[in-house]
Order: sequence, then structure tokens, then C-alpha cells
Amino acid sequence: MLFAPAPETSSAIPHIDKAIHAGMFLALAVASRFARIPVFATLVWLLVFAALSEVLQGALPIDRSPDPLDAIADAVGAIMGILLYTKLFDARSEEPA
Repeated sequence: MLFAPAPETSSAIPHIDKAIHAGMFLALAVASRFARIPVFATLVWLLVFAALSEVLQGALPIDRSPDPLDAIADAVGAIMGILLYTKLFDARSEEPA
């Protein structure tokens, strides 16, 4: 989705692409934490990936344009994913046996 050509028609739901961006980065953050990549490293690589993906969308001949709001949605999704993983899995490991 990040590097596919832009669709010729717009969605019936305004700004649905922002929710999709956030959802993708939420999933990447959870997967990163499942892989035991530390929180800070997870946040850094996802923020770098978000920024680079927007730069590449503007630089590559793929009929896409960069959107800073997409990068913000990516960051929000990454943070939500880290928080979700922490709430669901890190808290469980702290419970007494």
C-alpha cells in the first residue's frame, strides 16, 4: 500500500487512509515487540520507516505524493501498538505465578 500507485478513485470514507496507516504501523509495532525488539528501538525504526516511506513516495515515479499527515498517522499507530503490547503482554509477565 505504501508504494503502490495511488488509486484512481477516492474512498467513500474521508481520511480512511489515515486509519489504514495507523493500523499497519500498530501491527508492525506489535510484531516488533513480539520479536523482543526493545520499546525504544521499535519506536525509532518505525518512525524512521514512516518518514522514509513518505520521502520515497515523493521521489519515486509511482504516482504518489508525500503526506506529512500519513507520517503522523504512522507514528500514532506505532505508539498505539507499543502501548497495546505493553498492556496485554508485558503486564502479564509481571504478575506473580
